Amino acid sequence: MFLSAIILTQADNVLVIEYGDNVHTSGVFDPPESTWQRGQGGDSGPTWTFNSLPNPEVLNRTAFARVGQLLGLEWYYTKTDGLFPLPEDMSNETFLADTITGFNEIPARGPYTLALANMALYSSLADITPGYQSIVADIRNQVANDVAASYLPPSYRDDPTMIAGYKHQLLALADFLENPEAPSLEGPYVTGGDTFLPIMLHPLSRGTVRLNAADILDQPELDYRSISNPIDLDIHLAHTKYLRRVFETPTVQKYGPIVTEPRIMFSQMRTLSNGSRRRC
Repeated sequence: MFLSAIILTQADNVLVIEYGDNVHTSGVFDPPESTWQRGQGGDSGPTWTFNSLPNPEVLNRTAFARVGQLLGLEWYYTKTDGLFPLPEDMSNETFLADTITGFNEIPARGPYTLALANMALYSSLADITPGYQSIVADIRNQVANDVAASYLPPSYRDDPTMIAGYKHQLLALADFLENPEAPSLEGPYVTGGDTFLPIMLHPLSRGTVRLNAADILDQPELDYRSISNPIDLDIHLAHTKYLRRVFETPTVQKYGPIVTEPRIMFSQMRTLSNGSRRRC
């Protein structure tokens, strides 16, 4: 399996995003071992293990992300007085019984509703950023300017049927993202770990799944090609900046949050793959 890799660095308050590398793993969902492979989108190239990277400084960069789920928010509180409930509160039989009852009510109430599997926000791009129309226009321009094919996997960039299908998808997604009632972001909220996860529901990038023709039950080769369409990065950064607003709320501020991920504040970013500077 190939997982597109993103290297994040910062200098002069500018977030620099470099991609064109991949992580190659031998499993699909729970890989037992990993190697580092150069080349965007799983293109061929020399392979090294993580312990023998040709550039060890890669591991010392500000952050490393894969599969497009970048810049999730994590933090801890420095003022913990008054937090409720605490784990020991669950040993109170009266409180525990009320908590279980509340969780089974409609609508549900109580601390069990705050677990990761039970709570998430779904927000439209129109609610997330005032620049959503510009993002939508960029998507449509990829079709109008006939550059959409350049973001497909290399083996499909000359396939008229694949190109036509991808253009149709982009136009449909542009309409969807323009709809203020249609969610672009899923944000699961983990109270126990103080984590907000920005999940992009409708990415524009396209990858491949390849089977071994000699043994179709063998592990398939997956190439997610995350953020191979650069507009995905615009959308994801808009999602992340939106979620950062949680730190501006009085409820969170009163507990003195200290952000641990991402460790950088970004005002601009640069995609080194094409040398262009895009908004965030």
